[in-house]
Amino acid sequence: MNLEDVTAGIFEGIQIADQLHRKWTDGYFLNVGPEYFMSCKIAEKIMERANDNERLFFEYSIPAINDNENHRIRGRMPAVFPRYGAIDIAILNEEWHMQYAIEVKDTCEFLGVIDDDVTRLRWLYRQYNKDNGGDLIACIVACYVGVERNTLEGCTEYLTSGINNYREYYGRNNIDIVWDEGHFTEPYTEEDGRVSLSTYFCIVIH
Repeated sequence: MNLEDVTAGIFEGIQIADQLHRKWTDGYFLNVGPEYFMSCKIAEKIMERANDNERLFFEYSIPAINDNENHRIRGRMPAVFPRYGAIDIAILNEEWHMQYAIEVKDTCEFLGVIDDDVTRLRWLYRQYNKDNGGDLIACIVACYVGVERNTLEGCTEYLTSGINNYREYYGRNNIDIVWDEGHFTEPYTEEDGRVSLSTYFCIVIH
């Protein structure tokens, strides 16, 4: 499966998860729900694009990586990768090697929580990309960020600024931010006039 199919599946899965969650909760955005719901919908849409010999696993652990890859993990794991941690979604090829490692994140902010996932996946990519004896094509953080402000313009400004800051910061490290303005959700206006808006994007390490 190519990278464009994976990101397309991620975006379609997030859209469906957001629409269902808002319908079921009478308007609440996906970032107040459990991340595993978004993970499941992402997985469904990715695997609709998969080849017959590709597999998908949730909560793919360090022992599973050590068992299936050509070499065991080398060196000390970073502090942001707990010893018993796991990757939210792993897509494996017919040889049971990772092609894609995906972390799923829904949040109300940009700083901190997303950056830890990027650090973890950058470390994993260095371990198992093609230059280092693996089949890892890319690592991806699939992000959904929601915000509440007094106006729709305030929401849009905050979310767009956050994306642009990530593009500037990570662009110096060969990391791509995949996003466009079509990735805003429908806004929601409270009775008191405050507005909620969300957006979704991918941080791609490859």
